[in-house]
Amino acid sequence: MPLASKIGISICAAILLLTIGLGLLWKLSTHWFQKPATAELQSILLTSINKPHARFPADPAPHWTLINFWAPWCAPCRKELPLFNQLARKYEQTPDRHLEVVGIALDSTRAVRRFLSQNSIRYPIFVVPHGERSFVSRFHITLVGLPITILLDRHDQIIATHVGILNANSLATILPKSWLTVRRPH
Repeated sequence: MPLASKIGISICAAILLLTIGLGLLWKLSTHWFQKPATAELQSILLTSINKPHARFPADPAPHWTLINFWAPWCAPCRKELPLFNQLARKYEQTPDRHLEVVGIALDSTRAVRRFLSQNSIRYPIFVVPHGERSFVSRFHITLVGLPITILLDRHDQIIATHVGILNANSLATILPKSWLTVRRPH
């Protein structure tokens, strides 16, 4: 077989594999997936860089924790922030603590502090600058891209995981609709 034909076949195969891979990534990034597992949170304690008294994991644990893995350089991550701010605003003053929103930034502390100085984030942000793959693996996921959002119950059971950008519609498939409704005072 001539070299030109072998190169052509190789290029076609590469394009086909790339198309399949992108399609699979899109499919994963547009749906929640559930796999029963417990997050391995023993022996870790993170301190928030924007809420001095906040710790992760929280003690006592809220009923539900919505964890968003993000980075300041990630455009889809930045696009999600208003949704998480809305949820945090709704639940930050509720005594029953149905839901706690937590951001875990996978970047340097310096970069995250710079981002926070220019953006208002209402929920606690924690930084895991080194060894992020091993930290993320505590949640039984592989870091393939950002953002990643995980819903935990109060026993650190992983209820659902979402890879990719999250919007109110996709969040509504996993959280009760009443949790997403923000009532503004008159």
